[in-house]
Amino acid sequence: MSVRIGFIGTGGIARRQARTLAKMEDVEIVAACDINEEALADFAEKFEVPHTFKDFNELVKMEELDAVTVCTPNFMHKDPTVAALKAGKDVLVEKPMAMNAAEAQQMVDVEEARQLQEKLLSAEFDLEDFRTHLNRIRGMGPLDQLMKMIPGAAKLPELSSADIDERELDIVDAIVNSMTKEERRRPDIMNASRKRRIARGSGTTVQDVNIVLKQYRELSKMMQAMTQGKNLQIGGLQLGKY
Repeated sequence: MSVRIGFIGTGGIARRQARTLAKMEDVEIVAACDINEEALADFAEKFEVPHTFKDFNELVKMEELDAVTVCTPNFMHKDPTVAALKAGKDVLVEKPMAMNAAEAQQMVDVEEARQLQEKLLSAEFDLEDFRTHLNRIRGMGPLDQLMKMIPGAAKLPELSSADIDERELDIVDAIVNSMTKEERRRPDIMNASRKRRIARGSGTTVQDVNIVLKQYRELSKMMQAMTQGKNLQIGGLQLGKY
């Protein structure tokens, strides 16, 4: 199956890339975007591109698009890259990837959030992933952060950002960090002996360890239900159908 590519920017860099990609049997250039209509039309004709856009936000909405290559001037890299990542596309961006470290970090954050979303929606989210992303949800309710990554959750005002007790996250962080890598990947192997060791290592109690594991299991169950198209009740809320 061919990888379907879209170009954002159709200048010299884009044309050099397109000449190479056009020679590959497993790559298809299906879309291009540029605010310069003359350059866009010339690029589309030269490389037989069927879909053209003046707004990159419209290009990244294409379902029949696997990846984009961002070939805009350097100062314009961030916005189309972020838009493409949020739309679930793979992205190739010319170097330098951004104008400063803050912009680059924003782009990286969006990609890491996308990877987390894919794991959540495929029910592959384990405690190893949770440990990796824990620092990224500090300062906001964990359920709120996770639900924001699920299509349709924004329609639920009850899941708006809420104050949380940082000490609770400190406890969760300590417990997860006290697990072995195998335990984080396979929480089902957790027995009483392992729980006691984790509690000692984290300065918590076995009850605290059980609470963290229960919350993880509930999250996993919730994600599995939603990926199977089932409705899910949380309090008075119904999730899974919008």
